[in-house]
Amino acid sequence: MLRIVLLAVLAAVLAGAAEASPTSVQGFGVRMALPPDWHGHVYVRDGGADVDLQAATVPLTARDDDIASHARRRMHAGDVLIALWEYQPPAHATRRWRQSFPPTQLPVRIGPKQLSGMEGIGTAINTNLRIARRYFQMIVVFGRGTPNRADYARANRALAGLRVAPMSRLARARLLAEKTRLRLRVSPGGAPAGFERVVSLAGFGRFLWRCSATRIDTAFVLSPGPPAHVHAQTAFRHGDATVRAGERVVVLAAPRWRVIRGRKAIVQISRSKGCTPWVDAFVRPLKVR
Repeated sequence: MLRIVLLAVLAAVLAGAAEASPTSVQGFGVRMALPPDWHGHVYVRDGGADVDLQAATVPLTARDDDIASHARRRMHAGDVLIALWEYQPPAHATRRWRQSFPPTQLPVRIGPKQLSGMEGIGTAINTNLRIARRYFQMIVVFGRGTPNRADYARANRALAGLRVAPMSRLARARLLAEKTRLRLRVSPGGAPAGFERVVSLAGFGRFLWRCSATRIDTAFVLSPGPPAHVHAQTAFRHGDATVRAGERVVVLAAPRWRVIRGRKAIVQISRSKGCTPWVDAFVRPLKVR
């Protein structure tokens, strides 16, 4: 009987320790140890090398936007959302940025005197931080219209786990290159299955697309002749490849193409209504320098 009691006590202690042990989200020099029942992730914003963090008492999804619009709609009284957005000051304005982003000692703490508001969000704490020579804007949103002492304490418990390490220029450059690189898939063959032709340009080849309810994918098939230099881009990524006759290149969600083959062809593919294609295509001579 005594052994059973001891085992029960040990199990309770271990369960309590597991519940009290925080999980951590981290990446690219930004880390936060989360209290129990918090959710969070660290990610890099599209089109750059700025590192962002979201942490909240409600579940978060990777499909949400930077201000966590979907998560905020699920918040109730007692819930808290923390968003940290990194910015990189332009080289010619570092002094002004240093004034706008005061040096911040860890742990970061917030209180009622900082409560203001933000367009598109409403009542929130909106402040700038400079930690480890990195610049961040931080917002803290509460589920309660007027946060109470417990709400601030809940936010500060999460902020106590925030740590930031410096990022070198080389690491930043590598991250930027990775986040803006678009991989062009070049392979032998004609039009890929499921793609339809939207425009053909003499001396260049055929541009195709595949349309769905959520996005469009595009492809290019080179016509017979010499190789061509192909550049494709999305809103945030771009990539280049050399394509030879008999080859095709397929890019997911890339609406804009530039093909150089003696002349320069520029093609923009989008849709007007449903899956009706809208195409803007023109050919220009190459500039002689």
